[in-house]
Amino acid sequence: PRLRAAVRAAQTALVAASAALRGERPNSPELEEVVCDFGEARVPASWSPDTSGSSTLPRSLASWLAEVRRRIDVLQAALWHEGIPPCIDLSALLAPRALLAAALRGVARGLRCGADAMGWHHQVDTRYAEDVTEPAPDGLIVTGLHLGGAAWDVAGCIL
Repeated sequence: PRLRAAVRAAQTALVAASAALRGERPNSPELEEVVCDFGEARVPASWSPDTSGSSTLPRSLASWLAEVRRRIDVLQAALWHEGIPPCIDLSALLAPRALLAAALRGVARGLRCGADAMGWHHQVDTRYAEDVTEPAPDGLIVTGLHLGGAAWDVAGCIL
């Protein structure tokens, strides 16, 4: 819903700014801000899917468009997949915690126990995301985790 709201805000602002530039509607401070931001290749603040301004989407216009396209592609691929996709890119989700909570509840439901009795088990998989062809039998295989101030040693499987 938040990504859809960001895309709708962008569409609405672009249609309105285009009409204002053609003289078909009066200009407003909001439209002026969109046009100025566009001129400087910045993403207008009104396009943020998060009203607090702490969006994970980039602020440069080209990066924002590329990131929105990537997220839409990931979500569309998941929608067209039967059941749980083999590998889920958490960085493409605006609310990855919601997916993780739903996965935990789903496994708990399958085991007929409460989600509060469940926990997380982490196992590093050395395959690349595109090499994963089957989903985990009792959980999720995820990619898109970003490490701040650390690097992953693929050969040694250590940080």
